[in-house]
Amino acid sequence: SIPFRAYIVWMCIPPLSMLFLDKPVTLVLIYAAMGALLMPVLIGGLLWLMNSKGLDKKHRNGIAMNTSLVLGRVMFVSLAVTALGSP
Repeated sequence: SIPFRAYIVWMCIPPLSMLFLDKPVTLVLIYAAMGALLMPVLIGGLLWLMNSKGLDKKHRNGIAMNTSLVLGRVMFVSLAVTALGSP
């Protein structure tokens, strides 16, 4: 499918570009910062979808899962702020 192929290309770009760059550390830091920016969005989507009224009550997240997702979101937001704020 097209999304699967796009994901495969996305996963191949950083390792292949490291072959041609003299400073791969910069690429690793950029990739980590992008991941730190994407993770809160993913966690927010999970919180929204897994707590929606359209889901049966037995399949919704419990208090422990919601707490861990909120703590994970707080952690990744702080990582994103740190990654974007450092030179």
